[in-house]
Amino acid sequence: MRIKLTLNSENTPFLVPFNYQPILQAVIYKVISKIDREYSKNLHQNGYWNAIDGKHYKMFVFSDLLLGKRQAQPPYLCVYNHQIEWLLSSPMSEFLQNIVNGLFKIPVIRIEKCMFHIEHVETLAEPNFSSIMKFKCLSPITVSTKENNNGKIHIKYVTPDEEDLFSAIINENLRNKYKRYKAEEPGERNVTFTFDKDYITKKNNRISRLVRIHEGREDETAIRGYIAPFTIQGDTDLMKIGYEAGFGSRNSLGFGMADVV
Repeated sequence: MRIKLTLNSENTPFLVPFNYQPILQAVIYKVISKIDREYSKNLHQNGYWNAIDGKHYKMFVFSDLLLGKRQAQPPYLCVYNHQIEWLLSSPMSEFLQNIVNGLFKIPVIRIEKCMFHIEHVETLAEPNFSSIMKFKCLSPITVSTKENNNGKIHIKYVTPDEEDLFSAIINENLRNKYKRYKAEEPGERNVTFTFDKDYITKKNNRISRLVRIHEGREDETAIRGYIAPFTIQGDTDLMKIGYEAGFGSRNSLGFGMADVV
């Protein structure tokens, strides 16, 4: 299930940083802590543990801010309209209940120096899933693998040009999330993932975005994701997990949210 927040700024125009994802993640944990501080702390530190594969998943995702009219003023975006929207999603009912209840306990949401009043919180209807679905990205999708380089493990971000590998990682990630959500093996459930090649050609392959986490600190991390329409074919249960918990990795940092076309 997912919810849409309609937010109104106190002033316009206003500035939001390019790399606002960690700020939004912190807002989520803060909102949840208003209802259940222990749950918020455990979600932040551990997430949901999958007893089958021993992995941890946060099991939520959020969209980019839907800002409307804006202009780049590095390192900020200057936004000219009062109202913006933001979507959050999770298959976990506990997460969504805490979010919705927590939003009623805070008067405003702060994004760096900008204050936003919560005008409306709406639960969105779930789409009907079929064996072939087309999606559009509401935030970048990122997938990666680990490589051993002279005894040191490095993260390698997979590109859309590596079609088979990209699809295989998306599929395995969804199967792992299914294990956590259903507490059972996914069996023969699988999907294939394909970006829209015509769209990529029209964009001259300019579909990547580099997001910097903890920018300017010693632990700064750069994450590369991709924004383009895509098609998923296969098991509808895995598609639904991707729709609710995100496609690819780093979902709890605002990567991998998509909507049905």
